[in-house]
Amino acid sequence: MTQITRRNFLQLTSATALAASLPLFRIQAQTDTDSPFIFAGINDLHMKDSDCLPYAKRVIAAINADSAINGVVVLGDLATASLPEELALAKEALDGLEKPCFVLPGNHDIGPKEEGPLARYNRFFGPEHWVKEWEHWTFIGFNSCVGTASDVTVPQSELDWINEQLQSIDRNRPLALFCHHPLNPHSRAYRVLNADDILALFDGHALRLVASGHWHGNQEETTERTLFTTTACCSSTRNNFDKTNAKGYRLFYFGTDRLDTQFVAVS
Repeated sequence: MTQITRRNFLQLTSATALAASLPLFRIQAQTDTDSPFIFAGINDLHMKDSDCLPYAKRVIAAINADSAINGVVVLGDLATASLPEELALAKEALDGLEKPCFVLPGNHDIGPKEEGPLARYNRFFGPEHWVKEWEHWTFIGFNSCVGTASDVTVPQSELDWINEQLQSIDRNRPLALFCHHPLNPHSRAYRVLNADDILALFDGHALRLVASGHWHGNQEETTERTLFTTTACCSSTRNNFDKTNAKGYRLFYFGTDRLDTQFVAVS
């Protein structure tokens, strides 16, 4: 695995280093003096039994070993069948992180309707949506799940929640949006059916990143102002939909005037 250090990141922010590196996304954000930082994104662990723990813990160890990584976002599908023992295994693995961790549910984390679809998830991981501030960025994580469905129309109640959060956020402040189901304009599958309605909520705001899971594969797409990603699954029980073998996590480099990304494979 390639280690990404803070020194590497600072080098990447110079034009000469960028010219010499692999292609990275550069999206205009904000020109101020706030420090750059790095988050890792993990999705689709699909924990099933204790045999899943060694790989998950190897990924966590790799993230812990990279001192430049400031935090982690987990983009859903921690479990395979929303069983409490599966969610407990995912929590055991994530509890090994030595960095802040923000978690969102996936459709495989949704429990029985009669029990309360999010009751099990909430018990282990807390709220299904949140707003976090980091340096000069704001992170918004929302719940894209509608039961256990793969193809979804996100309910109006969740759109209303997003819109409510946006009312108190400076329109010039760069935003990163996280959810389980893809919002990528040209996602190869599973794009949220009302994705355009969700993205329209951000008109007039500085939306710079939309990161999702669910589709097991690396998709990186940019519009005029926004980077969209999905990432290969981080699982020992599932394969990638794009037929690639590499699994791991994604790094997001949050700069003062750009956003870069890179996939990191963990064998």
